[in-house]
Amino acid sequence: MKPTRASSASPATTGACPHRLLRSRAAVHSDDRSNTLELTTVTLSQTLALVAEVIGIERVSPDANFFDLGGDSLSAAFLSLLLDERLGASVDVFTIYQAEDIHSVHRAAVEK
Repeated sequence: MKPTRASSASPATTGACPHRLLRSRAAVHSDDRSNTLELTTVTLSQTLALVAEVIGIERVSPDANFFDLGGDSLSAAFLSLLLDERLGASVDVFTIYQAEDIHSVHRAAVEK
């Protein structure tokens, strides 16, 4: 019996690991400490902008809770995906669930 194409598909061909994710991670990570501090400052505003985009509101305070702002489990998963895809920050959904505020989500993104 001949294997079918579907059974021999690799993650790269199924879309599980898009090349754009790998490029975005490489562009964000740096060993230079001064760049890390600069990215941290920028990333907070980017994190806030992503949360606002995901929830569909104009502004987000770092002290606000994701779920109090109107976030739900699906939007938390989408936020996790966007943080990884756009900023190269790996923050799992459970971290977003447990975070007291958006600043805690940001700290988790920066620490990884």
